[in-house]
Amino acid sequence: MKIKLIIIMLLIIALSGAAGATPISSYSIKFDISNELSVTEYIDIQFKERVIASNLSYSFEGELSDVYIYSNSEKINFIISRENGINVIKPVDNIFIDNLSIQFKTNNIVYELNGKKLFFTQLTASQPEILYINVMLPEGFGITDNVYTPENAVITSDGRRIYMSWNSTAISSITIKFEQLDKEFNIFIPIAALISIMALIVYIKMRRTSRDNILKGFSEDEKKVLIYLENNPISYQNKIEQEFHFSRAKMTRIMQKIESKGLVEKKKKGRTNKLIWKR
Repeated sequence: MKIKLIIIMLLIIALSGAAGATPISSYSIKFDISNELSVTEYIDIQFKERVIASNLSYSFEGELSDVYIYSNSEKINFIISRENGINVIKPVDNIFIDNLSIQFKTNNIVYELNGKKLFFTQLTASQPEILYINVMLPEGFGITDNVYTPENAVITSDGRRIYMSWNSTAISSITIKFEQLDKEFNIFIPIAALISIMALIVYIKMRRTSRDNILKGFSEDEKKVLIYLENNPISYQNKIEQEFHFSRAKMTRIMQKIESKGLVEKKKKGRTNKLIWKR
């Protein structure tokens, strides 16, 4: 059986009339596979700088339905056209944005192979600084013969579904072979879930202790910035100013103290600073 390659062409922006890569800071994509084998995709992109929404386009080879586009939780209007056999989703709002969220459903990236299921997709995009990928298998399904790529996946379970995740900018494709589990095998899923929960509790306690140590000696406003940077490892100084309604002078003083403690790396970026959390 010949498998048709489904290629996700991530955001492409036209610069000065020529195609160029979008300045993507972080890119997160989640594939939620249903028991009917349809896949809902949730895509979140954070840009390094503000871009015009109508200059962006998202191309996908396959059938789409239930398409939604947002920026900062605000709905973005769009059109879908067909170009050379490929669907092109294009925002039409002529506004500046610094992030974009896309959601849609597709029915043709899971294949049947000798009674097994095969999830396969290729990714092509301008290299983001951070790339998160998550795949949720259908309830009651498990990985077959330990077949999946890339092989460095983090695998967890909540007792009903198996979750696979990757955090690497070097990923070009995802392959997972899976099948419905029999009742005897299903008893291991709650055990895996329990182990995952215990590991998560230990991680949370360790992280909380580490955070408490880091926050010692800082004012309340400085702590707000530290927690924000911990949750957003790559950010921009002007965005944090807007988030907490700080003046530029106040934000500069806060960043000088945080930088002096070796907690953040600061790089000049246009009229602001790019901040990279180092812990």
